[in-house]
Order: sequence, then structure tokens, then C-alpha cells
Amino acid sequence: MEMGIKMMMDKASQFFVILGILGILLMPSEVHANRRISWAENGCWTGAFVSWKAADDGLEYQVTTSDIKATEAKLGKHLAFISDYRAFLNNSQAVNFPVEFFNRVKANDSVLFLTWEPRDWQDPNRNVLTEILAGKMDDYIDRFAKAIQATRSTILLRFGQEMNLQNFPWNGLHNGAGETTGFGDPKLADGPERYAAAYRYIYARFERLGVRNLYWVWTPVRHSVPNETWNAFQNYYPGTRFVDLIALDEYNWGNTQSWSHWTPFWELYNDWYLALLRMYPDKYFMIGEFSSAEGETSEHKPEWIRQAFNLLRARFKEIKAFIWFDVDNRENTVNGMAEKSDWRMDSSEESLKAIQESMKNPYYKEKVF
Repeated sequence: MEMGIKMMMDKASQFFVILGILGILLMPSEVHANRRISWAENGCWTGAFVSWKAADDGLEYQVTTSDIKATEAKLGKHLAFISDYRAFLNNSQAVNFPVEFFNRVKANDSVLFLTWEPRDWQDPNRNVLTEILAGKMDDYIDRFAKAIQATRSTILLRFGQEMNLQNFPWNGLHNGAGETTGFGDPKLADGPERYAAAYRYIYARFERLGVRNLYWVWTPVRHSVPNETWNAFQNYYPGTRFVDLIALDEYNWGNTQSWSHWTPFWELYNDWYLALLRMYPDKYFMIGEFSSAEGETSEHKPEWIRQAFNLLRARFKEIKAFIWFDVDNRENTVNGMAEKSDWRMDSSEESLKAIQESMKNPYYKEKVF
């Protein structure tokens, strides 16, 4: 009896020794690779899109560590998230996962927030969404998925943002609009249905490959263009199991466009934020990109900034991270539109001071892990 008990104890000891060895072997490579972000924590993480260099699909140049540090110096805080954009194709050539940029982000102890756009950067008429659904992009999607998996780091992946705007080739208007007989369920509008189906298709391929080290981000905009019932943003929702985070994108364009006017942060976000909370109560939220143009007086943008960050802290507590779109677009044409806006946080000394003062509040957190 005593011998039997001793043998059981020896085996139990061996078992726990083996578990301990496995634990050592799994750290940090496996355990660290899949660390989950504590979205329920109080506070809001910092983030920024550093430069258009990060979105250059020709890869002729890259954002440097100095670029990242310069943005952090302006903000007055470390960047928890750093944003990047990649199209699927550039002049029919596959655009791969940005390994070099990711490595710089990781070396900075930040998390990559990657926007993945289903389009050809040089061919706005190419319908990549249809190619995805036809299986023509499978090899490319799988390579991209495996590249993300190989990073062994947590990444936020945003597929086909702002899909209820007419600007992008993956939007509903270019994919069947309000017709109901060309795709899928005859009760659903084809345009939004195709987008949601493509989103789920890509998700399924990642799942099949066992890619777990990412969060899936879905990003509509508040005002659909065209403003039609079939184009309502909720029609593009792929389903709760396919979405980890919902990102809100809204800008204060000021008077830079014929259709725009000066719009305070509260007016841009409050009603929409409350509606999203009601519609998707099981989700956390972030701002995927935002900023303000300069106003007609030097006080306008600094006031907008102070209100924005005061409200994020006091009233928008389910928004857990923000991405400041820190670029000067006064001379740029984006998606066929002359933006004429300086979105940078240091577009004036007063604006820079406003954002740095706001970031002094400990509610704005610098490190995800």
C-alpha cells in the first residue's frame, strides 16, 4: 500500500515537473505571443498614424524609428498603438504584410493597428471584393495570415474600413448597392451583403490556419454616402463572432470643404456612440482615426482638442483607444478629393499645447502590456 502511494506521488511529481518545463518552454514565445489586451480596464490608450510613409505600398521608403519618436515627442507620451495602411495590391502586385514596419513598432514596445484595404492602389476600378469571394485571393490571404501568425505578437487588424462611404471600391455602391437578386439572400441588399460575406470569408481562412494573435476591428462611419436605407452602416455588420472591436472614424473638416462646417467633437461622436452602445452592447470601442482641421481663428482647433480629450475621459468610457491621424493633407488628394486639411497635432503651437496638456492626465495610457 505504502509502495503504491509512493509510486503515485512520484508520478504526480514527474507530471508537475513536466508541466513546469513546458511552462518555461512556452514563455515568452507562446504565452507572450497571444497576450490578450485588457479592454475592460479604466482608461484610454494612445495611438497615432505617424506618416504617409507608413502607407506607401510601393515600399520605396519606410517610417523610421526617428519618425515614431518624433510623433511621441509631440504627443508627450509613448504610443501604445501605431497605425499603418496596406492595400491588397499595388499595380496588380501583391502587397505583403509590412514586416519591417511591424518590427519597428514592436521594438518601440507598441502594438500595430493595421488597416487592410481590399483594392489595387493603382487601379481604383478593380473589384478586389469580388475576387475575394471568388477564391482568387486565397493564396495571398493565407500568406498574409501566416505572416501575422509568425510575428507571435498581438495585432489589431481592420479590414475594409468605412465601407458605407462611396469613396472606396469595397463599398456597397460599387458592389451591387441596393439590389437584392445578384448575391446571397434576396432579402438583403447586395452591396452590404457582399462586404460582410468577404469579411467573414477572410476571417474563416485565418481561423482555418489557426491565427489567434489578432483582434478583428470593424469600422463604419456615422453618415452613410449615399444616404440610402440599404447603405445604413449596420447592414455591413458581419456578425458578433467576427468582430472584437468597433472603431469609430469621424473628422472635424471645419470649412475646408463645400459640404463641411465646424463641428465640435461632441456633435460628431455623442449620438453615434450612444447608438452603437445600444446596438452592440457586447463590444469595446476605439477611434480608428480622427483629427480636426484648423479653424478660422487660432482658438478653434485647440478648443476642439481639449473638448475631445475631456469628453473621452468623462463621457466616452467605452472608447478604449484612439488613433490620431497626424498628417498634413493640405496639398494631397485622397480618393479623388482635395482634402485641404492639416490634421497634425502641431499644426499650430496652440494645438500642440492643447494635446500635450490633455495627455498629462493619467487616464491616457502609454503601454498596452
